[in-house]
Parts: sequence; structure tokens; C-alpha cells
Amino acid sequence: MIKILISFLICFAASKHLIMIGDGRIQEMAQVLMNVGLKEYRYGAFEYKYLVTESPISYEGYDLDIIAVNKNTIKHLFDGGQPYISVHDKLKKATPGTSVILNLGIQNLDYYNDIFVFYGKLADKYRKLNFYVVSLIGLNDGDPKTNTVVKDFNKRVEKRIKIVGFKNLYYKDILNNNDPSQIIVNNELIHIFDYSTDSVGFFRNGYIRIFKAMVEGLGNILL
Repeated sequence: MIKILISFLICFAASKHLIMIGDGRIQEMAQVLMNVGLKEYRYGAFEYKYLVTESPISYEGYDLDIIAVNKNTIKHLFDGGQPYISVHDKLKKATPGTSVILNLGIQNLDYYNDIFVFYGKLADKYRKLNFYVVSLIGLNDGDPKTNTVVKDFNKRVEKRIKIVGFKNLYYKDILNNNDPSQIIVNNELIHIFDYSTDSVGFFRNGYIRIFKAMVEGLGNILL
């Protein structure tokens, strides 16, 4: 009986619920690493697709719930469409203390304020959950101006989180000195553009490293 109880506690401790909310990169990550399919929904007169887990899926010791929108991200995630409904459904059901990773903007860099307000409203509404805004990785499009915009986006988000003083919204920096082409995983410098498939996406091994960077040390940020 004791052995069974110990085994149960070990399994329980090893399994952590994590919610991820994002745009095209999170969508592709879930498709490539976790084989999550897309779901159709109607918005107005048109049919669209987005990614949502019907129930938590197991990956790398986490029980993952994921909502991601590749196209029309801002409109459909913020304005009451099915992705919006899915986000709030997942957050309402989450156990207090659940970690929520937020990663939006690489396809909507001009919408900094809308994205930040979305983050802040989630943190204000679901005060028993811990929200982590993960720094954006840049675009491998050969234009240095693009990644200058990404750097500025990251700095503005980090600064504003501190100014507003949220109790449950944190900035999770995965970059090396705010370089959008480099991430840090287990103290190792990764030139993440080496794993690019196009300007936005990555090969499987790239997404493996990005996921590890996103979840590494989450609990320590609270300390």
C-alpha cells in the first residue's frame, strides 16, 4: 500500500499542468512535437482553423493545454471568436497555481498595445494562475530591421509588466542578451536560426529546444 502511494505521489509530482497560448509558432510547435491537429470553426460567414487540445496531452513531464491561432490571430483570439472562447474555457477550469505561457506577436509586431492589454486582462481576470510572457524569437528573413523591431517589442513588454506591477504576470526571457537569433537552454547558447525552415518556422529539433527554453526555470521566476 505504501509503495503504491509513493508511486502515485511521484507520478503526481512529475506531471505538471501547463497552458500555452500563442500564434503560428506555438501552433506549429504543437503540430510538430505533439501531433495536435487543427479544428475548424465559423467566424461570420467564413470557416477558419485553429489549434486547440480537447484535453491535456502529455509531453516532457507536462500535461499541456494549447490554444494557438496562425491566421487573423488578433481578431479571432481577442474578439470573441471560438479561439477566444477556448482560451477562457481552459483558464476557468485550470487549478490555482497553473502556469500559463503567452507567446504572441511575431506575426503582429505592430499590435504591441493590443497584445499587452490582452495579457494584462487575462492576468487580472485569472488572479490564481501564473502567466509568463515569453520573449519573442526573431525572424530569419535577412532584414536586420525586422529583428530590431522584435528587440523593441520584447523590451517594451518587459518594461510595462514591471511598471504596471502585476502580481501574477511575469516576463520569461529565453534570449541571450535580447538577441532574437539566440536562445539559452540549460546554460547553453543556441543559434536558433540554424534550425529555421523559413522566416518564421523551425525544424523539429529547433522546436524541442524552444520548448525547453520556455519551460526551464518557470517556478524560479516566482521566487
